[in-house]
Amino acid sequence: MIEIEVRGLEQMEHVFEEIAPKHAINIMRATVHGIAGEIRKEAKAKAPRADGTLSKAIKAKRRRMSFDWIQSDVIVEHGAAARNDAFYWRFHEYGTVNLPERPFFMPSLRAIEAGLPDMLRDQFVKKFTAALERQRRRLSR
Repeated sequence: MIEIEVRGLEQMEHVFEEIAPKHAINIMRATVHGIAGEIRKEAKAKAPRADGTLSKAIKAKRRRMSFDWIQSDVIVEHGAAARNDAFYWRFHEYGTVNLPERPFFMPSLRAIEAGLPDMLRDQFVKKFTAALERQRRRLSR
């Protein structure tokens, strides 16, 4: 499993505690999920394109919060219940005896890692602005 830890969220949480404590968690969840969506886009762009099933199977999924952890995962759907079963993604990523590795997730992560602080700021501003706009419309009714 590949994990990325984002630092600097504490400062944003502090701002929310003072300005808008009610909406803080929702905006932070949306921000983290927005970053997962960017990683998903990058992975889809780099995925092998034999039949298109693999790129369709790459999804960003929110996880339930537990112990104040905000988390979103980028997964590849596989199994009987999957709409696009791409069980073979790991064969491309890590290779097999007969198939050389053709990684697409790790290069996507490396590409995103370099611009993560800017992406975090952009996603935060985008989600915060949208939340403020929703609140403004709600109050104007």
